[in-house]
This record gives sequence, structure tokens and C-alpha cells, in this order.
Amino acid sequence: MFDFLKKTHKITYASVSFDGTRPYNEDSLKILDTDRRKLFILADGLGGCGDGKLASQTAVDSAEDTGRESTGSGETFLKELFETAQESVTEKKENPEKGMATTMVVLDIEGKTAQWAHVGDSRLYFFRKNRFEAHTKDHSVPQMLVNIGQIKESEIRHHPDRSSLLHTIGYPWDGNPCEASEQIRIRSGDAFLLCSDGFWENIEDAEMEEILAQSPDVETWLENMTEAVKTHAGDADMDNCSAICVYIE
Repeated sequence: MFDFLKKTHKITYASVSFDGTRPYNEDSLKILDTDRRKLFILADGLGGCGDGKLASQTAVDSAEDTGRESTGSGETFLKELFETAQESVTEKKENPEKGMATTMVVLDIEGKTAQWAHVGDSRLYFFRKNRFEAHTKDHSVPQMLVNIGQIKESEIRHHPDRSSLLHTIGYPWDGNPCEASEQIRIRSGDAFLLCSDGFWENIEDAEMEEILAQSPDVETWLENMTEAVKTHAGDADMDNCSAICVYIE
């Protein structure tokens, strides 16, 4: 008799970021948790010598500010968020030709809907009932080769041009390259992973799914995936690794 009442989903999340074998960490994370929206933001800076960190931190700070101040929603809001981040990073560059840039991926949850967008090769993975559903497609040379059928998607992780990006925040744009997903209605059992390439290149989709199915909560899922990432990387050169996991209950 009370089926007219609307259930409110509980959303839990956890994050991690570490250097790998690099001398400094150029990844940045932000989580905005308000009554209106929950906005998860991850960026992977490029350029070295600290310029990448400045770019990624500037981008996530800008995205957080947009999320807090904007009254927009959906794809319009996400496009605005990336445009503003592009402007903020570009303004920080002392030299327009300087190699200071960043990737960025965001997840926006408002009420009972979720939508995500990205520029570069930081990814979002979406799982439903512990099953892998989809991930964002990189703005990279290997992804372009996948799109035209020259290589398989499984070859992206170890392709020699893996780090060759077609779009980033900080370099000039010819139109907004931000790719926004369709808006989905969230359900109990949905899970999301936002991560930098240093994280996803060391763990396969199927293993993410397997660990998710065995994890009682979001913290355990992230902890166990992080251990797997470190194990697979071994003693090899390892990029900065960052991830945000989100559970819908």
C-alpha cells in the first residue's frame, strides 16, 4: 500500500592515488557531495616537472567549482564543466606552447540518474549487478586504430603509441572534444570505477568484475583491485595510479 513512496539510493565511495615508480604524482582527484549532486572527478596530468600536476589540479578544482555553482544538468552541464576546465588550464600556462595538459573523467549523479564524460585516456567503467557493462573510449592513437579495425581493443594496453593522445585539456581545441554518455537511471547494485591509465592498464575488465563480485563493500573492491594492479605491474616502470570507486545501494 506504500509503493508510491520513492526509495532513495545510498551512494558510497572510496578513492586512492599513489606515485607508482615515478618521482611525483601528477594525478588529481575531487569529490563534490551536495544535496543536488554527487560529482566524482579524476584527472591525469601530462607534461612532467610538475606542470602535469598543476594542470590536473587546476582542472579538478575548476570542475568542482562548476559542479557547485552551475544550475545546469545532463550533457549541457558536462560540456560546460569541460569548457571551463579548458579555460582554467589554458590561463595557467605561461607559454601557450608549453606541454602542460591533463586528461579528465567525471561522473555526475543527480537524484536517480547518472551520466559521465571524459577527455583523454582516463576511464570510467560501469558495472551492473557485478557484470561489466561498458567503459569510456580513449582519445588516443591505439583507440583510433581499434575504431578502424587495425588492432583489437585488447592490444591497447601494450601498444607502442599507448600514450599518444588525440585530445587533452590544455592543448587547443577545435570544438569541445568532451564525450558524454547517455543518461542512465541508477539501480541498486550499480558500480562505477573512474581511473587513470596507470591503473587500468594493469588490470583487465574481467578481473575488475571478479573482484567486484567478491567484495562486500566499496572500500574492499578498491583495496583488492589496487593490490592486483601493484602485483601485475611488478618491478616494471609504473605510472601514477589513481582511482575512485562508487557503489549504488
